[in-house]
Amino acid sequence: MRTRICWFLIGFFACLILGVIFFHIRYRPVDITENMGPEIGSMFEEFVPWSRSAKGLQAGRFHVWTPADSESAGAWIMHGERVYPQVFIRDSDADGIPDCVTVMDSKWKFVTVFDSDEDGIFDSHGYKTEGILDSVTFVDGNMDGTYDTRFVLVGRKDSTTVEVNIDGSWHELIRSDGKTYVRIDGQLKNVRGKNGVWDFCGE
Repeated sequence: MRTRICWFLIGFFACLILGVIFFHIRYRPVDITENMGPEIGSMFEEFVPWSRSAKGLQAGRFHVWTPADSESAGAWIMHGERVYPQVFIRDSDADGIPDCVTVMDSKWKFVTVFDSDEDGIFDSHGYKTEGILDSVTFVDGNMDGTYDTRFVLVGRKDSTTVEVNIDGSWHELIRSDGKTYVRIDGQLKNVRGKNGVWDFCGE
C-alpha cells in the first residue's frame, strides 16, 4: 500500500513538473516579426511595439497575441483558419483603456478608430490603402467626414511624405526649426494642427 502511494506521488509530481515545463515552452515569449523580413518587420514593430516579445494563446477559433510583460498592453487577434481579417488593439500607456482599434484585411488595408483622450469616445479615424511599402494612409482628425492628413509611403518606410488638407487642398508638410509649413505659390506658410485639423497660423 505504501509503495503504491509513493509511486502515485512520484507520478503526480512528475506530471505536474512536465506540465509546467510544457506550459513555459509553449507560451514562452517569441518574436512574431522574425519571418516578416527586416523592412516589413521594422514597420510592424512600429505598429505593434511589443511584437518582438509576445505570447500567443488559443481562444476558441481565434489566436491571440499579447505582450509578454505587464508593462505593455495590447492584442493582435486573428482567426485560426482564415487568418484575415485581423484585429489590433493598442494601449500605448498600458492603463487598460485602448487608444485605438484597427482592422486589417489580407491586402494590408487598414481601418482604424482612435480614442486619443481615452474618454471612451472615438475622436478620429484613419484608412490605409492596399499595399505594404506602397500605400497612402488618410486620417480624419475630428470625425467630420473629411480627411485632414495623409501619409504617402513609396518603397521604404523612411520615404513617407506627410500632406495636410487646408481649405480642401492638399499640401506637403515641411518641418523646420520646430515649426511646420506648407508651400503656397512658392512661399512657405506657417501652419499648425489643432485637434487633428490643420490651418494657417493666425487664422
